[in-house]
Amino acid sequence: MKVYMIRHGESEGNRDSRHTGQSQVPLTEKGREDARRAGRLLAGLQFDRVYSSDLIRAMETQALALPGVQAERLALLRELDVGSLAGRPVQECREQLGEAYAACRRDRDFTVFGGESNTMQRERVQKFLSLLEEQPADHIAVFCHAGTITCALEAVLGIQNAYASLVCDNGSVSIFEYKNGGWRLLKWNCTGTL
Repeated sequence: MKVYMIRHGESEGNRDSRHTGQSQVPLTEKGREDARRAGRLLAGLQFDRVYSSDLIRAMETQALALPGVQAERLALLRELDVGSLAGRPVQECREQLGEAYAACRRDRDFTVFGGESNTMQRERVQKFLSLLEEQPADHIAVFCHAGTITCALEAVLGIQNAYASLVCDNGSVSIFEYKNGGWRLLKWNCTGTL
């Protein structure tokens, strides 16, 4: 089984450099083009199942990339919860919260602000991957978030803290494969061709 994980297009939060986390933030016009570009990358593939985070930016991306296709919406696929930082500008947080904020970002642990840690998000993503292992499918599309896709990568490769050193572009496609009882990464962060 091949699993195509697609990051949502640029959101208003991305454009404005604000923490979005699990906020309902729509796509920008550029984000809608990111979504259509992802659709062109996926053209010609037939998906047995399509999943989406239940956050609007992922749902909008799915609808634009695969028009007319219904997705199953899952909270398991949400982005990392940043708690009370949701909606706040990154620069303002740096200036007002100093080292405590820098540590949260570095460790991807927002529990001090009422959010989640990277470990908590990874546990959610691992549950989702376990659900996929039970699916009789050849191709699955998953529309979600950079943190979700990076947590999948960490789970598949057995590594930690990959978020700080990897890029996962808006509208990119990363491909994972589940075969013979194990996962592997096939492609990461594709924006041109698959």
